[in-house]
Amino acid sequence: MSSPRLSNLKVRVDHLLIAGGGVVVLVASLLTWRAMRPDPAQVELEEGLDRMRDNDRVAQEPRARPPRFVRPLHTSGRSRGEQVAIPQAPPEGDPGDLDADEAVASFKQALHDLEAALESGRKLSPREQYELYNRATGSFTALSAWADAGDPTERALMDDAYAQMKSLMRELDLQPPKHDPDANPVRR
Repeated sequence: MSSPRLSNLKVRVDHLLIAGGGVVVLVASLLTWRAMRPDPAQVELEEGLDRMRDNDRVAQEPRARPPRFVRPLHTSGRSRGEQVAIPQAPPEGDPGDLDADEAVASFKQALHDLEAALESGRKLSPREQYELYNRATGSFTALSAWADAGDPTERALMDDAYAQMKSLMRELDLQPPKHDPDANPVRR
């Protein structure tokens, strides 16, 4: 027969095991929550880039579309059932230029690519290094074209974005390419 003291001891051990398990679950969930929480500096940078994109969107005026004109290629074309040519004016600006939204999206993607390359931990080939370097610096140049240098908040955001990009590039040991892996001449 078991004594009442031993049965009470078993209950206490069971309670202790349950409480210990609860503490372990609580600590694990706390550590998981802290690991999943976004970096405050990264969140602030993304919010600032979004504000800058919104400011640029408001500042842009809708462009009036140039008028279309219709002129037949030659008069005998209609008699043979050929269509009338409708030439359109070329688009304004350089087609390679990015607007503010595209510039912000391009820079975010470049930062994401740098972070992914850093997290992969593998050695990058010269072609990958060249591509990452050019994509990061090119997207930053496009982004800086839309920033207002007279606005201290935008200037601070650009400084933070540049520092983050350079930090990631330093960790990946990305340098300006000495030569193009595709054998194209490198402009200096």
